[in-house]
Amino acid sequence: MSATENNTRLTRDKEAGMIAGVCAGIAARYGLVRVVAVLLTVVSLGAGGLIIYVAAWILIPAAGAAESPSMGDRRREFTGEVATAADRATEAAKIAAGTQQP
Repeated sequence: MSATENNTRLTRDKEAGMIAGVCAGIAARYGLVRVVAVLLTVVSLGAGGLIIYVAAWILIPAAGAAESPSMGDRRREFTGEVATAADRATEAAKIAAGTQQP
């Protein structure tokens, strides 16, 4: 990914970055030259920039990383798992009660 490429999502660019790709990702997202993003980070180090950089490293996903599923997808998956577990528990209860053969 180059610095002139304008992404719709903010991601870390590990290939173009020096440490974690945070500055390279910010530069690519907002159309800056990477050096400008690095200088802004270095200048802000006195004001907690290091903490912000580490937080961005943790929170901003890496470029090319698989997108996490939406909350709706997670809910549907969980609901299906719960339904399957409930069906199995019902069958186990019937077997334990002797009303159904295994």
